[in-house]
Amino acid sequence: MKIIKEMSLILGIYFMGEVIKVLTGLPIPGNIIGFVLLLTLLLLKVLKVSQVESVTTFLLENLTFFFIPSGVGLLSSFGLLQGSIWKLILVITITTFITMAVAGITTQAVLRAGARRKK
Repeated sequence: MKIIKEMSLILGIYFMGEVIKVLTGLPIPGNIIGFVLLLTLLLLKVLKVSQVESVTTFLLENLTFFFIPSGVGLLSSFGLLQGSIWKLILVITITTFITMAVAGITTQAVLRAGARRKK
């Protein structure tokens, strides 16, 4: 029953993000708005991590399954991509390093902020 409650909570927040997108006409995907809404609720302690922990842990542990459809789509479109494969590899490599750098810098900033709060 706990898992159903947690999943309903996450899906409800996702749905609210979609509703906000439709009502405001923002050029931001509804799932991103829902994610920001979830983050805000967690930061304001309106929602506790323990209220969504089981489902989020399950989803994170099985995250690779969500990439299977896009991988199959790439394989089925391989003929279209053959002429620009080196450009794609270059772009993927550069953006991977940029993403890693931004994630590292963000993590360090969050850890420093947490350490300052404890003092």
